[in-house]
Amino acid sequence: MASDQAQSSGGPSAGTIFLALVAIVGIVAGIYFYSQAQSATEQANQDILRLTQQVESLETEIAAQPEGGATAEEMADLETQIATLTEERDTAQASLETESTDLQSQIAALAEERDAALVARDEATAALEAHEESAGAAAELSDNVAAAEARLAELTEQQTQAEAALADAQAQLSAAEAGLTDLGNQRTELETAVADLEARRDALTGEVTDAEGTQSELADLQAQRDALQAEIESAQAELASVNGEIEAANAQLAAVQGEMSAAQTALDELRSQAEEVVPAAVAEPPAQEAAPADDAEEATQGEGTQQ
Repeated sequence: MASDQAQSSGGPSAGTIFLALVAIVGIVAGIYFYSQAQSATEQANQDILRLTQQVESLETEIAAQPEGGATAEEMADLETQIATLTEERDTAQASLETESTDLQSQIAALAEERDAALVARDEATAALEAHEESAGAAAELSDNVAAAEARLAELTEQQTQAEAALADAQAQLSAAEAGLTDLGNQRTELETAVADLEARRDALTGEVTDAEGTQSELADLQAQRDALQAEIESAQAELASVNGEIEAANAQLAAVQGEMSAAQTALDELRSQAEEVVPAAVAEPPAQEAAPADDAEEATQGEGTQQ
């Protein structure tokens, strides 16, 4: 009898310790599970928000570029940023899939723990039925059964919450995949914008080449103007050396000065037209150049008359 009582009192104590350990393990597992699920959700939201902000920043940068103002280096920077966004997108998707797998594993572990609690409850119930003759042992076993049932209910609730968290994580994964699809579309738009900028750059390169040719022609016109100015100055020096026929010399000087003014005006008009890059002005420099030459010839003839 003493041995039976010792066994009866010892059995429930071991069951109580077992149930307490199971409860502690379940609580720790539940806390860890919820912290992991919350951390995964927050990290996924932060990754999606960060990628969205980076795409918006790239769109703003391309919109702010002046027409044809992008350089090859800037094009390379944009392509690098697009590649980085793609890599981060793949990383975020892989992370979300890993978190989903971990959640499923934790749910399976909770289900196993619940099954173990069911076994413990059945064992406690069997022990209670086997020791019905002992009122004290029966009461203790009844408490153990109640604790096991409470633990079973707690584990069932944790499993329900874990399944809900998994469904939420899967919904977030679907939303993230949709967001990544949008990022892919935005990347395509960015690549199209980059191609347009490169085409504008090439067009501007051709315009710069044409402008350089116009600048060369303008330099020729300026050289011709300088030569004409030298001839005019020479004519003025010769006119100043003439002592006789003052009235004729004055008339000749006035004529030369008028021709010089007309030539200067013509050259100024040519220079203005060349600076505005007007093709018609560039195509007619020989005709503009002929007038100063005729003026110089008339000045020479005037000098011969005076002599």
